[in-house]
Amino acid sequence: MATKAEEVKGVVSAAPFIISQVMLSTDANVSGVVVKGIDPGKAGNVTELLVYLTAGRLQDLQTTQDNLTGIILGVELAKHLGVSVKDTLQMISPLGTMTPMGMMPKMKRFRVVGIFRSGI
Repeated sequence: MATKAEEVKGVVSAAPFIISQVMLSTDANVSGVVVKGIDPGKAGNVTELLVYLTAGRLQDLQTTQDNLTGIILGVELAKHLGVSVKDTLQMISPLGTMTPMGMMPKMKRFRVVGIFRSGI
């Protein structure tokens, strides 16, 4: 099914995405990053991620066997965090839930399913 964007003359393909600032945390390190959420089924049509992927598969972004969501990291970020494919990390969003104790950040565990090298 075509989206409204794909109905525009000259548009070859379109895919939804979301961008947000979060922190990624492992036992070894923490890093503030800009994360881009993509639709793995459509991302190959609108990005060159597959060209830069050095480990893992785009399809593995779906929920993993252990019910964790997959994540693909840049090679330098993976080195900084001390993780590789199959490792887990914690994503912490500053946009959380207000509690009587104040703002509580949202946290979710992810499984590293790929590494890419963009040349940046």
